[in-house]
Amino acid sequence: MTDRIQQTTPLHSTAAQGSRPIYFVAVILLIALAVLSWWADNRLVEQARREIGRELNAVLNTTSRALDQWFQNFEEVLRIWGSDDTIRELSQDLLELRQVYESLRSTPLQRQISNHLRPVMALPGIRGYGIYSTDGIVLSSSRLSDLGRSLSNPELLELLNKALKSQSKPLISLPLKGRGKDFATMVGAFAVTDESGVPIALLALRIDPESQFTEILQRGRMGESGESYAFNSGGKMISESRFGEDLKTLALVPGMGVSILTVDIRDPGGNLLKGHRPEVQREKQPLTLMAQNAIDGNSGENLEGYNDYRGVPVIGAWTWNADHNFGIATEIDVDEAYRSLSATRKLFYFLVAFSALLVLALTAFFVRSRTRIAETLQELNLSNERTTLILNNATDGILTIDDRQRVVRFNPACEEIW
Repeated sequence: MTDRIQQTTPLHSTAAQGSRPIYFVAVILLIALAVLSWWADNRLVEQARREIGRELNAVLNTTSRALDQWFQNFEEVLRIWGSDDTIRELSQDLLELRQVYESLRSTPLQRQISNHLRPVMALPGIRGYGIYSTDGIVLSSSRLSDLGRSLSNPELLELLNKALKSQSKPLISLPLKGRGKDFATMVGAFAVTDESGVPIALLALRIDPESQFTEILQRGRMGESGESYAFNSGGKMISESRFGEDLKTLALVPGMGVSILTVDIRDPGGNLLKGHRPEVQREKQPLTLMAQNAIDGNSGENLEGYNDYRGVPVIGAWTWNADHNFGIATEIDVDEAYRSLSATRKLFYFLVAFSALLVLALTAFFVRSRTRIAETLQELNLSNERTTLILNNATDGILTIDDRQRVVRFNPACEEIW
């Protein structure tokens, strides 16, 4: 044999060149999948946060309106009874006895006032009443031991002075330090005037902040870990926390477990429920992000997460009630708020990963198929070259006829014969 089989292009080089379009398409698909996944994930998170934000603000607004209505109801009670003719007349009679303690205590006027105010005392959340002179002497009270005494509580004195100046406007305080079994109390006051409209006394009602005030806040919550609570301008909680047991365990409240005026809305810097122990004393810790913004007079929300007064990561919405000078917050643990979102994102990322693996698997399949085709074609070419080489060098005449009896191939020897 004088001819030689021609050198063929290496298989790996031919397959690599033929697979480049497949690799290119696969890379484009993976990039497109990554971009679309990033966009879809952002949209998913944004939509979930928007929905949670709407729910938080709905709870906050509902709670805020309920508290406004509660204040208005008690203000109306104060206005009605403070303007009552009987209260005016009895107050004028008591003013004549105010310098003599025994006279104030023994006078039948006390019984008349107590009986007259019985419907008021039957209202939910009312702890007691008091009638004070304009200079702060107790003329009548559901606490007989207070009769004839001068008020010494500066916050209460300030409230009564404001009520005297406002005259026709009832005022209700935020929770103040109470006495005895009343750890904290709210006080509503209204100026009692004579026929000419000159203030002669003050009617005050003691209100239990653990009653309707706290109940309204505790009804406004989301999920299992949600909570709504109120706080004053000093960052003190003025409603009961629904996490009283946790606070007792963490020694953030007294043994009786009362949160009102004992819990500071401050960030301990870590989750106290998980064992974090701050190095800074409680009173030196910064206010929580929510409390600081609210006390600054800014209503808003935070859906990324911040630490609450227990150090637990939460999201929340808040507002500042300028009329009564206190803040309201509605919060829920981050873990619970985004639990469904986390599950959805896990499923989404699984589908993305599955799609990416599918693209890679198809790419590998097509590359492998193309390689096998290239191998088959190369083997076929080699077989044809070998056949041609054999035919060309054979001394016998050889020809090939198809099924229609047509000559389709013959070698040089055959050509010489014919």
